[in-house]
Amino acid sequence: MAKQLRSTNFTKNTIKVLLLEDDPLDAGLVERELLNGGIKHEILVVNNKAKFKQALKNYPADVILSDHSLLNFDSKEALRMVKKAKIKVPFILITAAMTDEYAVNIMKEGANDYILKDRLLRLPLAVTNALKLFRLEKQHTVDRDKATADLSRLNHRLQLATQSANLGIWDWNIEDDTLEWDEGMYLLYGI
Repeated sequence: MAKQLRSTNFTKNTIKVLLLEDDPLDAGLVERELLNGGIKHEILVVNNKAKFKQALKNYPADVILSDHSLLNFDSKEALRMVKKAKIKVPFILITAAMTDEYAVNIMKEGANDYILKDRLLRLPLAVTNALKLFRLEKQHTVDRDKATADLSRLNHRLQLATQSANLGIWDWNIEDDTLEWDEGMYLLYGI
C-alpha cells in the first residue's frame, strides 16, 4: 500500500500515526475511528516488514498501531523491531481475536494497549490515553534528570564551601552506631 497522509481539524496538535496493516479495508476502519474520535493526525500505512522497517527510520511517529497477523510478519516481531530501533513511542496492537494469555504477554513485552477490531470505537481513547501516559513518563524523566543535576551541583558547591572553610561533614547512624566522615573530617583529625 502506498503512503497515505491525511489530516483532520478536531484537536490542537497533529499526531503522526504509523499503521502496520495489510488489509486496506481495516486501514480505512482505523482511519475512520481516529477521525470520528476527533484525533487530528497524519497517518502512514505500511503493509509489510520491509516498509515497516523503512518507516521506523524515516517517519517520526507519535504512536504505532499494529495489526497482529500479516504475511510472514506479526505484531510481536514489529514490537521487537521498535525496541531494537530504540524508538520510544506508544505501541498499540489491533487484532481480530486474541486470548487473554496473549494479551498479557504482549503487554509484558512492551505494548501499551490492544484493541479488538470489532471494538474499534475504543481506539481514539486508547491512543489519547497512551500518548498522555507517554508524555507524563517523559516529563517525569526530564524532571528526575533535572533534580539529579541540581542535587549534583548543590553537592559540588557544598564540597567547595567545606574545603574553603576547612570544615568537615560527618553523619552518625544511630541504629547501627556507625560514623561516616567526608575527606575534610579526616584532614581535621589528621587520620
